Amino acid sequence: KAGPSQDELTQLSASLKKAEVALAEARRAYDKVAWRNDIGMTSQAADLQAATIDYESAKAAYAESLAAADNSELQSTI
Repeated sequence: KAGPSQDELTQLSASLKKAEVALAEARRAYDKVAWRNDIGMTSQAADLQAATIDYESAKAAYAESLAAADNSELQSTI
């Protein structure tokens, strides 16, 4: 089975980079209000949690595609 195409890898890489940026922005917004006693109830906390989940998902999808590409290359040499 062939691994992901170069276009698919590019798209997954871009998604990962966008998720990294969104996570950094959410972290900055969270840090601005982190002193509050009710920080867990703020929209910044929810945004940070959502951005973290999106980042982890994009990171896993990218890693999975790289593993598929490596396996495809390995099988083609056997």
